[in-house]
Amino acid sequence: MGPGNALYGLQIAFENIGETFTFNASEKLGKQVAHARKRIAEARAALKRNDTDAADKAFAQYKAKMNSVNESTAKLSDKDTGLINAQQMIAKHQVILEQLLASHPNSTGLQKAYNNSVELKKI
Repeated sequence: MGPGNALYGLQIAFENIGETFTFNASEKLGKQVAHARKRIAEARAALKRNDTDAADKAFAQYKAKMNSVNESTAKLSDKDTGLINAQQMIAKHQVILEQLLASHPNSTGLQKAYNNSVELKKI
């Protein structure tokens, strides 16, 4: 069920509920980063189909998820393995977004997602 599906919002809501009921901060951060990675995959698939509206929806959800990641990282110490793993995944996200940006330079949603990843890499 991708961003072009009418039930996409419901999928996102269920993911958010799952994160809410994850009380271990490192595990919660891991779920958030995994969900962000899923949004990138959805956007990539939409861009391959030339469905920019669906891609923009996925990128908007990516940005929202990465804002949650940013809030979660503030609660962890610099030596927490969850934070270290999240930083590595954010770096991988940025590489993927750079590659997508090279092949789809006119996507404003993609540009915003990339800019957001650059900011979050500074955590």
